[in-house]
Amino acid sequence: MKNSILLVVCVVLLASSVSADTFGTGVNEFTIDFVNIGNAANPGDTRAEAYPSGCGAVDYEYQIGKYEITNGQWDAFVSAAGAPVGNPSSAYDENAYWTGTDVPTGYVSWYEAAQFCNYLTSGDKSQGAYQLGTNGSINIDRSTAEMVYGIVYVLPTEDEWYKAAYYKPDGSGYSTYANGTDVAPIAGDDTNYDDVIGQPWDIGTGTMEQNGTFDMMGNVWEWNETLIDHLRGFRGGSYAGNAYPNYDSYIRSYYRDGFVPDWECGDFGFRVASVSEPTNHLPVADAGLDQIGYACIDEIAEVTLDGSDSNDIDGDELSYYWSWTIDDEIYDANGVGPTIELPVGEHVIELIVNDGTEDSEPNEVVITVIGPIEADLYIVPRVINRNSRGRSVMAIITLPEGIGKDDIDVDVVFTLFPGEIAAKRQFVREDEEVVKVFALFSRSDLMNAVAANGEVELTIVGRLKSGQCVYGADSVRIIKPRRRLQWQRRQYR
Repeated sequence: MKNSILLVVCVVLLASSVSADTFGTGVNEFTIDFVNIGNAANPGDTRAEAYPSGCGAVDYEYQIGKYEITNGQWDAFVSAAGAPVGNPSSAYDENAYWTGTDVPTGYVSWYEAAQFCNYLTSGDKSQGAYQLGTNGSINIDRSTAEMVYGIVYVLPTEDEWYKAAYYKPDGSGYSTYANGTDVAPIAGDDTNYDDVIGQPWDIGTGTMEQNGTFDMMGNVWEWNETLIDHLRGFRGGSYAGNAYPNYDSYIRSYYRDGFVPDWECGDFGFRVASVSEPTNHLPVADAGLDQIGYACIDEIAEVTLDGSDSNDIDGDELSYYWSWTIDDEIYDANGVGPTIELPVGEHVIELIVNDGTEDSEPNEVVITVIGPIEADLYIVPRVINRNSRGRSVMAIITLPEGIGKDDIDVDVVFTLFPGEIAAKRQFVREDEEVVKVFALFSRSDLMNAVAANGEVELTIVGRLKSGQCVYGADSVRIIKPRRRLQWQRRQYR
């Protein structure tokens, strides 16, 4: 009883993916049922039973005919569009042998099947994905047909056919037979092969296969679009069997073959696939997490934006456009992670990405730039003599209340401006909750940085472990007194 319930569920799931497309008008109107083949970008089949290895990989979703094309559908096409014609004439000189509206049509060459597909696409058997030259040449251009018609009906490529037959709908891998297993179907019951019936049966007679199709194992051989050397491929086996020892091998995943495209035979037919111009999905912008930046004495912070989590479901390459406003002036930047400069304050940065076709919806990130903390600074000596032999200038920075000794980032040395002079030595003392930093700077470096004598303002900058700057300013006087002349008293005799 459990097995029966599972079978019913499986059938319902497969049936839900079936659609029917209508073609022609009036008495020539007919429909074709399609099943959707999903799992886009699936891997190819690399099992020992696969041939060729890697077959079945398809990057897109598509549809394939649930059934093989029937006499009834073919006759409606011929009545509406006229019988296929062209060169070589040998491709067009046979008619279906087996009768019956729902029997797969046979004696169809690859050229004739291509014209049928063109008619489905455009209503004109000469316009579609296939351009057939007067000398028998074949040009296939699906992309242009997709742009012109949107939906294009084609013979499936070998990969499309193989995937529809042997790739499991749950994406777990491939099977040897289209029934989803490695066990051959029962001839004359599940599917029509090995000459058990001796002719094609009506479509839909056997057991539905794993992807919702019928008769991808047997009934009639099916043309595909793929060129194998100078031949056109076919797969799937047919109803015949006495002439073929070990005939179930022809319905396995490892069997492929090809014939010249003008070949016509009673057990050769086809099914069609449909592909459409890919629907472009909007890319998704992700401006990253909100950030805090720290400005120093110039009150400007460098911030690196991060749009790396933006994505496009179609896999298209993205371009990045960032924009923000400061004092009513618009600024912008490009790239996935540009570094920008922002003043103190809160800034809303907007990111839009483009996939080459469409812009995403905007996404925002908030960047908060925190200014520096002002501290008391006392410079020793207060008067700096350029002629002095002193080697150092000391800065005593008294930090504001609430900043502890452990808050100082001792790995970042305090710096003296002008001159951007790094401290030669620094140490921190904390006394009665008052934190002071003592930093020694090269006097000669300072003298080189300050050309003029007189009153000059010096600024010391350091950094807390939080990343926030701390600074202080103080003024000193720089002098250069004249040297006293030593007069030697002359002695006169």
